[in-house]
Amino acid sequence: MGTEEILKAKQSGVPTHQKVPESKLATRLTGLAWIAAFIFLANYLDFIQVLADSMGDFYFYISAASLTGFGSCFLYLTVYLPKIKGLKVNLSNWEQESPRTIQLATTFLVSATFSLHLTFWKSYGYVTPVFLFTGLMATVSLFGFL
Repeated sequence: MGTEEILKAKQSGVPTHQKVPESKLATRLTGLAWIAAFIFLANYLDFIQVLADSMGDFYFYISAASLTGFGSCFLYLTVYLPKIKGLKVNLSNWEQESPRTIQLATTFLVSATFSLHLTFWKSYGYVTPVFLFTGLMATVSLFGFL
């Protein structure tokens, strides 16, 4: 786009750059890349063995309870209310629709994040945040495929 075209666009009120919607293929490839990165890191860092060694840790139990609580909030909002009770949940208006559920789910996720970091820090050290972020993105990508 030349300088004249930019000036004309600014004068007419038309934005000079518009967000191009991402294609489904690009979204799926990005999701697969996150999943592949997590699988690679999990194999490289021997995640299964570290997880087995961490099973008796106090912080592991806190993270398991927190993730279970978050999963319960998620199922309440996505399955119970719309499918069983027949209520349409508008999450963009969550302050009025279900304020306590969203706040509770946020509390569970923050608790799970801290406790997972404390659980895996003794094994992975400074790599723990990178590993857990990659795992989070892989999990979100998996839900995107459903």
